[in-house]
Amino acid sequence: MLRAIPHLPPRQDWRISRASRIREIVGGDEYDSNLVRIGPLHRRDARWDYGFVVAIKMLHLRSLILRGHASSEESEVVTKYLRCIEGMADATLQRYDAQECHFADPKELVEMMVFDGCFIIEVIIKYWMGKTREYLPPLDIDFVESDLILFENQIPFFILEELFSITVVPELATEGGGRELLKNLALFYLTRGAAKQVPEGYNGPIYHLLHLLHISLCVPPQVPSPLVFMPRKMKLLWRVMRRRSRAASVSWLLWKVMPPARELQRLGVRFKPKMTHQFANVTFDDRNGTLEIPPLSCSQFHRRLASNLVAMELEQSWPSTERHFCSYAMFLKELITTEEDVAMLVDRRILVCSVQEGWRGVQHFASLARLNLGGEYQRHFEELIRAVNRYYEHASKAMRAVYFC
Repeated sequence: MLRAIPHLPPRQDWRISRASRIREIVGGDEYDSNLVRIGPLHRRDARWDYGFVVAIKMLHLRSLILRGHASSEESEVVTKYLRCIEGMADATLQRYDAQECHFADPKELVEMMVFDGCFIIEVIIKYWMGKTREYLPPLDIDFVESDLILFENQIPFFILEELFSITVVPELATEGGGRELLKNLALFYLTRGAAKQVPEGYNGPIYHLLHLLHISLCVPPQVPSPLVFMPRKMKLLWRVMRRRSRAASVSWLLWKVMPPARELQRLGVRFKPKMTHQFANVTFDDRNGTLEIPPLSCSQFHRRLASNLVAMELEQSWPSTERHFCSYAMFLKELITTEEDVAMLVDRRILVCSVQEGWRGVQHFASLARLNLGGEYQRHFEELIRAVNRYYEHASKAMRAVYFC
C-alpha cells in the first residue's frame, strides 16, 4: 500500500522552478549542471548529451537493483518501481512550475522520476559505503554533489522515500521502511559526513534534497541572552587604548547596517574561526567582543551552494524574515567592503584563500545580497547585528573617553 502524499499548505514556496530571475543578475554558471541533470526542467536543453546522461543513470539503477536481487529479476524490480511512482504522477507535477513542466505522456515523467530517484539513492549509498567500508564511488563526488545541490536539479523528496522503501539493500536492511534512514544518509552525503541526522526538533516536511540541506545548515533558534557590557568596562577601555594607534578611524558613512571588519577590529572586536559545517552560523559574544565566523573557502562549490540556497529562498517567495542565507550574504556584504577587510580575515583564517580569491568571492556574495534588496534580516542575523552595533557604540564611547581624559 502506498503512503499518502503529505498535504502541503496552499502556498507556492515548495514548487521547483527555474532560477530565471536570479540568473539575469548573478549569472548562470552557479545554477548549471556539470555532469548530471536531474528532474524535468532541463530535459529539452540542447546543450546536453542526453544519451550520456541516460547511460550514467542506467548504470546506477542496475547497480542499485543488484544489491538485493539477481540479474534475472531486474525487469521485475523496474516494473515495481514504475508502478510505485505511477500513482504519484499528479502529485509530482504539482511540485513543479506548471509553465515549465509539461508532459504530453505521463509515462515520460514516471520513467524520469525512477531513473533520477534511483540514481540519487545509489550515489548516496555508495558514498556511505565509501566512508564506512573503504569502497570508492565510480563518479567524482565533487561533480555529482555540486549537481545535486542545484535548485533547478531537484525532485520531490517523497519520490526518494517511496523508491528507498521498496529497495532491498542488505547492507542497510532497508526493505519495507527506512524513511528516516534515507534522510540521515542523504545528509551524511550532502555534508560529507559533517551531519549524520536531521536536526533535533524539526518535524516539518522535506521538499527535496536542497531543502533538507537548508534545514541542516540553518542555525537553530535560540533564546537571546541579555547583553553584558558594564562589568567589563575597564578591560574594554584597555583594549581600545591599545588599538587606537594602530589604525585610523573609518567614517560611519561607509556602512549602512553595521561597521566593516577593519573598523570593528580597530575598536577591539576579536575575529575567530568557528568550526562547524553550518557555514552561516555566525555568533558574537558581547562579553569578550569575539565575533566567531565559520571558515569560508570562497571555492566554486561554496559559491554554488550559497547561490542555490539563496535561489530557493527567493524563487519560492519565502518571507524575508525566513531567508537565512540571503541574510548571510547581506551580512558579508556589510562586514567586508574592501580588500583590507579581506586581508584581515584571511590572516585570521576565516577566509581560507588568497586575498584576490577572497575579494572575488566576496563580490559574488555582494551580488547575492542585492537580490534581497529591501528585505529584512532573518532573526538570527538581526539579533547578531544588533549585538555587534551595541558593542561598537559602547567601544566608541570608551574611545572618546580615552581621547578626552
